[in-house]
Parts: sequence; C-alpha cells; structure tokens
Amino acid sequence: MNRIFWRGYYVRHVGAMLGSGLIMLVVLVLYDLRYSRFGVPYDWEEVRYSGIVRVAVLTGDTVAECRLRSFAASNELDCSVEFYDSEDALWYELVACKVDVISCPGEGYTWEVRENAPQLGDTLEYWYDRNIRHISKYDELFRHYGDSIGVDWKLLAAIAWVESRFNSHAVSSTGFGLMQLSAATAAKFGTPRSRILDADCNVRAATRLIAYLDRKFEYIENPDERVKFVLAAYNSGSKSVVAAIDRAECHNKDIKHWDNVSRYYRNGHSKRYLRKILARWEKYKKC
Repeated sequence: MNRIFWRGYYVRHVGAMLGSGLIMLVVLVLYDLRYSRFGVPYDWEEVRYSGIVRVAVLTGDTVAECRLRSFAASNELDCSVEFYDSEDALWYELVACKVDVISCPGEGYTWEVRENAPQLGDTLEYWYDRNIRHISKYDELFRHYGDSIGVDWKLLAAIAWVESRFNSHAVSSTGFGLMQLSAATAAKFGTPRSRILDADCNVRAATRLIAYLDRKFEYIENPDERVKFVLAAYNSGSKSVVAAIDRAECHNKDIKHWDNVSRYYRNGHSKRYLRKILARWEKYKKC
C-alpha cells in the first residue's frame, strides 16, 4: 500500500514539475520570440535588447541605407536592411510589423516607424537632428536658445539667414551680428555693445526679445498667427505693429489675424521681411 502511495505521489510530483517546466519553457520561448526575426519588438528598449533594428528602403536609395546603418551603429545595433522596388511594398512591410523603420522618398529625408514604436521614432528623430540635419554652424546655438523659450530653432535660423546670411560679424545701418540687433535692443536684453558681435550673446539677446514680444501678443491664441505679429515687431518695433492693430480695430477688423492687421501696417519693408522669414522657415522645416 505504501509503495503504491509513494509511486502515485512520485508520479504526481514529477508530473507537476514537468508541467511547470513546460509552462516556463513556453513563456521563455514566447518572450524570446519578441526579439526573433518572426517576432515584433514593441519599442525602443526592446529593439535595443534585441540588438538589431530592421529597416526597409527603396532599391538604390543608398543615402537612406547609409543613414539608417549609421543610426544603428551609433546605438551599437546591427542593421538588417531589406530592399524593395515600390513604396507600397515598404508600407506593407511596416504595417505588417515585419520591419521597424522604412525610408520615405521626398524632399529632405523622412522615415516612418512602426505604429507601436513611438520611442523608436523619437530616438531616430533626435539622432537625425544631432548628426545629420544641418543648416549652419550655429545650429547648436539656435537649438539651445530656441529650447530655452519654447521656439522652433529653425525659426531662429531663418531669422539669422534673412538678417545676416549667418555672418556673426555683419554690421549694417540698423543692426549688428547674426540677428542684426541694434545696440540699444541688445543692451536691453542683456548684451552690452562690447559683446554684440559674439554669436552666443547675440542669439541669446535675440531670443529674449522674441520671448518678450511673444508675451506682448499672447492674447493672440493661435500660435501660427501670433508668430507673424512677433516677427513684424522684431523687424520694425512693436509700436508700429500695435499702431496697425489699433487702426484695424477702428475699422472693426479681427485683430487676431495678421492678414487683417497687415492692411493697416504701413511698412512695406517689414511685410516683405515677414514673407522672407516664413518662406525660409518652411524650407528649413523640410531639412
């Protein structure tokens, strides 16, 4: 009887252990499958754990291939590259989660990542900003001071291009340096005349001016509209813009839209300046 009991106990015990072991094995296999060529890594941390980023590019797009390989190498990842002859094929692979990133042809350089991998997309964007995207040798200054006031750094770059063509030693009848600030304006925002041609000081004072103007027109809720008022005031002074607003208001116009106010803005040069800045900014957004 005891022998039968212990034999049954042994069988049940071994069976339970084998069952538990099988369950653990299945869990481990399924967990590991996430990182295999048949699995679907979830997001950036999992991609890093897998050690490989899977990309798809159009046949012959060597620029996209090289950049994505460089991104992978900079993060100590292998890069598996597949080539396809059509954009439809690229999108199919991405939607099916067979690849992590696809290149998208067009002006500048763009890509798409899997829908379930926003952190991968952010990481790729950050890497591209720091390593590939380039407008001028002052990009880091524009990024730093743009971030400090919550302004797109490419807008600062657009202003600098229109004002000085990125010449930090530019001197004109109206201003000095990269951002062409007058001595009085630079001093008001913390840069003495002796430092006005220093690129860092010049851009810092300009961003403080822009932040000041943004607060002045903060009642214009639409940021796309408000930036037009800010740029016009940057060029010609806030008094002339406020005067145009007052005239537009007297004619019962909606003063929160630049097109309405610009009709009463008596500065043709500033109107052309504004168009140049906005056009240059749009161009830089595509870089």
